[in-house]
Amino acid sequence: MADFTVSTNLIGWVPAKGNLFGWPIDGPEAEIIDTMQIGDRILPKFAQNPEFGAQEEYVRAICRQFGLNYEEMFSDYEEQVDWGTNAVPFVWTVAGAPYNDSMFPEVPWRVVPIHEEKLLFPYSTSEFLRLRDLPLEIARQFKGMAAPGRHIQALPAEAIDRIREYAKLEAPRPRALRRLSLVKQPPLINLEDAGVSPRWGDLAFVVAENEVPGLYQCEEPGTLTPEGEAISIPPRELPDLIERAGERARESDHFHYGRAAAASRELASFIESEETVRDVSEFPTFYDGYMLLPRKVSQALELAERTLATGKVFEPTLEEDEDEDDGEQAELDNLHGLTISAAEAELPEIELPAAVLAEAVTALRAGKHLLLSGPPGTGKSTIAAALCRAVVGPEFDVATATADWTTFETIGGYMPRESSGELEFEPGLVLRALQRGRWLIVDEINRADIDKAFGPLFTLLADSADSGAGEDVTLPYRKADRSIRIVRAERREGASSPYVVTPVWRLIGTLNARDKASLFRLSFAFLRRFAVVDVPLPSREAYRQLYWDWSQNLEGRARLSTTEAAIELAFGPRQLGPAILKDIAEFTNMGVIVTDASSRLASYEDPVVAFLTAIRLYAVPQYEGASQADADDLLQRLRRVWPEPPAETWAALERSLFAVLLS
Repeated sequence: MADFTVSTNLIGWVPAKGNLFGWPIDGPEAEIIDTMQIGDRILPKFAQNPEFGAQEEYVRAICRQFGLNYEEMFSDYEEQVDWGTNAVPFVWTVAGAPYNDSMFPEVPWRVVPIHEEKLLFPYSTSEFLRLRDLPLEIARQFKGMAAPGRHIQALPAEAIDRIREYAKLEAPRPRALRRLSLVKQPPLINLEDAGVSPRWGDLAFVVAENEVPGLYQCEEPGTLTPEGEAISIPPRELPDLIERAGERARESDHFHYGRAAAASRELASFIESEETVRDVSEFPTFYDGYMLLPRKVSQALELAERTLATGKVFEPTLEEDEDEDDGEQAELDNLHGLTISAAEAELPEIELPAAVLAEAVTALRAGKHLLLSGPPGTGKSTIAAALCRAVVGPEFDVATATADWTTFETIGGYMPRESSGELEFEPGLVLRALQRGRWLIVDEINRADIDKAFGPLFTLLADSADSGAGEDVTLPYRKADRSIRIVRAERREGASSPYVVTPVWRLIGTLNARDKASLFRLSFAFLRRFAVVDVPLPSREAYRQLYWDWSQNLEGRARLSTTEAAIELAFGPRQLGPAILKDIAEFTNMGVIVTDASSRLASYEDPVVAFLTAIRLYAVPQYEGASQADADDLLQRLRRVWPEPPAETWAALERSLFAVLLS
């Protein structure tokens, strides 16, 4: 059984009166509905305002199909939702399998039958966004108008059970809701003296005299631990910094600083007060004002250095910020304020030169897509994922390219429907990412024939920082009697196509260093749209220390010799990164551990046998297509460490190595 939540309004309210929940089949939400099973539950969060503007006629058409009166539905919505006071009044339970329903206007909907259960005490919009069981990423998406493709989100297991239980209690219900607050430093570890006892999920934005430590979260009762980036500027100086940056910002900078300015003034006031803790009542205020403040300050530091132009050309206000109070603007803020420390916070502990992240972060902020190049195992895919998480959280897709790729894999093509056999356009991985507003990582991108797989996308891969660059592309496909178009726009909301390239969207590709020569086979039109960032091996000294630390189960000469052999392997004719060498170390460690209690024997009595076996299993596949000279070089390097290696194990290694060479 799975739990979901949906951000909707009158367009979801009306079908529910007919015991249906659904979405137009040309939206990515329809794919999520297709995964729903009987017994799954949906927590709907209804928008404060039922008005649809240009979509009013569409909702009227739905009402007619259900035999309902639009004005009555509108009035019923206003009365029950009460402008967000009762934003979460129901839980829906899926009561049947998904199917396509053609009774809806324009395009069919993918729908599921539902059973509706009223909550005794509905949640308000404010309460919903602060629910402890609502992941922060969903609260961020739903605090304003949800972006296209993100209206339906999965909830943690059993979340709706707890949310339903707390709905039996009248407000206030503090155990159900996160507490959001400003906290002075000290105290950080124990807040009992301040009359505060944080519970799991509570958030605090910590302020000190000479810096702003930033976001902390309660993971253990009564304590707070750091979660976000710090600001190394005294809080009293922040209002002036934000103001100076705002005076120098251009419209193309997307520096909407109204929320940041208000938050910086609040922090300056708070640090001067006698208070230790100050509550923040609304999640949007806390998120936009404080959680995003480090990114705004990062951008402000850059803008404040500009020469002040004569004549004010751009002056965003707090009201403009409120108009763009949604996930799309938050991601744009994250991108423009992206820092090395923000990317590092998303990385596991890997050995990485500082220049790599500096180059990648700067290129992304400058509007470029990325190609990360380096030996296998250096963490290119890990770095790509960390950069994505630092900007868009979990909203990114990953694919591995193959030589067989064509535009069918990247753009899409016609596929027969299961129900009727009729051909219908199915988007490929790039269009699916654009439809959902998700970043895209393509591993080993050079394996694909770039012109064949990505050619029609070259125009749209122009600098993403400029949404006006390039032209819209009309593809030779149709769906629901409409041409499939990829468009460039400032925002996905309100765009003329579901496939939108916005200033925040990025594609990150990876390729192995030994394939770097294939960069010259990549189309120049493709390459000039990317910044190519090298991800090198650690230095020999750093690498040797890493491998030594990984070999904790080996002792004496065995540990010394395998470490030296590992370095020879890493810097051999085919360089290998730490991820592969760590696998070899872990295999060797496990091989010498006694696992048979009765015989008290390890899998390998000789650590060298375990190590050479690990090379055969983990390193030899990286030599596929190598030359005889490369193989001889590798074997010679290993023989320098062990002139007389174990004969049987060595013979097996040679056979495996020669089998993968270029014939």
